[in-house]
Amino acid sequence: MNHTFSLNHSTSLKLLFNLLLIQSFNCFGTVDTWIQKADLPGIPRINAVSFVVNGQAFIGTGEDAQGNLLNDFWKFDPSVNAWSQVADFGGVPRKGSVGFAIDSLGYVGTGYDGTDFLKDFWQFSVSTNSWQQIQDLGQFGDPSSSSGRRDAVAVVANSKCYLICGYDGSSGYIKQTWQFDPSKDTSWALRRNLANVTDFTLYGRRWAVGFGIQDMVYFGTGFSFSQDLKQDFWKYNPLLDAWTQVADFGGSFRSNAVAFSMYNKGYVGCGTSAFYENDFWRYDPFDNNWTQVADYGGIPMCNGVSFVINNRGYAGLGNDSIYSMKTDMWEYTPDSTTGIEDNIYSEKVSVFPNPVNEMLNVELKSFKKNNPILFSLYNSTGQMILQEKITGEKTQLNLSSIPKGIFFYSLENGKQKITCGKILLN
Repeated sequence: MNHTFSLNHSTSLKLLFNLLLIQSFNCFGTVDTWIQKADLPGIPRINAVSFVVNGQAFIGTGEDAQGNLLNDFWKFDPSVNAWSQVADFGGVPRKGSVGFAIDSLGYVGTGYDGTDFLKDFWQFSVSTNSWQQIQDLGQFGDPSSSSGRRDAVAVVANSKCYLICGYDGSSGYIKQTWQFDPSKDTSWALRRNLANVTDFTLYGRRWAVGFGIQDMVYFGTGFSFSQDLKQDFWKYNPLLDAWTQVADFGGSFRSNAVAFSMYNKGYVGCGTSAFYENDFWRYDPFDNNWTQVADYGGIPMCNGVSFVINNRGYAGLGNDSIYSMKTDMWEYTPDSTTGIEDNIYSEKVSVFPNPVNEMLNVELKSFKKNNPILFSLYNSTGQMILQEKITGEKTQLNLSSIPKGIFFYSLENGKQKITCGKILLN
């Protein structure tokens, strides 16, 4: 039966008011904090994988406290803060794999089964709760270049995944970059090595982290074949197939950390250096710098998992400094969400006209040339649709390509939010 619903004027206003209250809370409520969520009901584990499909996280594989390798999989639904078990992973039990999602399908592959370094890949369908084996890493390519591996990093950008570095049991750690495109008949393509090199001017590495921001891939930290912990960070441009170095990670040298991105910023934390860590750092690609944010909510850990759902970061599982394995999961609310009320330094800022047709004016009465302002525009679901640097006292922004509706903006100077508000685009 087909049901059609219509909202009267009063109901529409009530829904809009509720939305504005939610957005206002995001701007001025409890931010830059971690809140503990429901524990994983399954076996405590390290070196598991995770991916997100349809607003739910899927976590599985890994290694338990007795060294047994696992292939069970679990679903976490943050809307009800509850876990449920789904179909076991289709391949052999393993640890040190990678997991990612593209177009409502989950993918898990590579890893170590206790004997062999693996290169098989499997696709998970949420609708059928089933796994299907797909092309192995590098299938139809040079077998010597597509060896099995563990402890690589997978980052999704522009509906493609980039599999970076790892360890294949040979004398040197891998520095390869593989592109996975599920729309191609041949899914895997070998791209430019990390930092564009083929020799030993930069060693390959394992146990690193990565995240994607605006179709760019960011990768760093980890443990190098030169037997040292890393702090450097790199940006990969898929369009140019080129790596460039960016600012070093803001925390200490480390490996086995966790990472995620939201609101066009990257977050890296936890892991191991000389100690087990619980500090977290935010990377801003526009200013190319790192800022320390709230420490991870649990005890210092490494070998955990992380993911993002609805602009909230999640991290958990892993092990602590006495190698006790964990089942806890924590949710992070960032300090860069947006809201609806103009305040803080509003007397110094004018954003007009409102409503706006095409051209939006941003005026800053006390603008400083050495302290540029970042203007961010979000839709009603919190998705960022525009971000521009404000480089003068008066700036015009062309919004003609953006559809009509209610939008929310924020202005930040890299250290704090200056103001935030709402606009109506006619």
